[in-house]
Amino acid sequence: MDNMNNNETNDYKELLDISNSTNFASKKYKLTLRRPSNFVGCLVGFDVYLDDVKVAKIKNGKTIELEVAGGAHSIRLNKCESKTIFIDKDTTADVTIFGANNFGITNINGESGSNEEINEKALKTCKNNSNGVLISSILLPTVSAIMIFTIQRYLLVWIYGIVIGYAIVNIFGLKNFKNSSNYKSLLIKNIIGIVLSIIAIVVTGIITI
Repeated sequence: MDNMNNNETNDYKELLDISNSTNFASKKYKLTLRRPSNFVGCLVGFDVYLDDVKVAKIKNGKTIELEVAGGAHSIRLNKCESKTIFIDKDTTADVTIFGANNFGITNINGESGSNEEINEKALKTCKNNSNGVLISSILLPTVSAIMIFTIQRYLLVWIYGIVIGYAIVNIFGLKNFKNSSNYKSLLIKNIIGIVLSIIAIVVTGIITI
């Protein structure tokens, strides 16, 4: 990871040298960022940073246009890793949501990040999230059996509710992978997580009555 960051920094410096030597900065271009409407993260707006300066905020399903000087720039969303772009013409890019807390800028002028690469990363995120839901729904009842008499009942229900909500988000995210061989297994994991969590909520209520 350190090597990747160093390479990214070196690339940025090289492009910055080219920018300065060719006087790109004297020209202005339009940078268009497109964020498709998506259920995952729909309530969250992303701050857009250009060269570590906040320049805009992009919400679900929105498109924004920025006037940017030509040359090399670093661009990032919120606190995610920055990406180096070289602007010598009007440029478009996509804001892509791979999963909860996993997002970034892709398809800059259609050149970086093919659909297959994006889908592969998104599917990997869905796998990790689905496994997390299943494991949590199995382990939480054991933990709550120990904690049930030491914390308020509503806290346990709230925790189970988070697992259920996360599973529902995962299920919505899986709709893009219906043709994948992993679709059914991931769907079942999330459904099992929801069922186990509901059973745990009922049992918790019965025990503490």
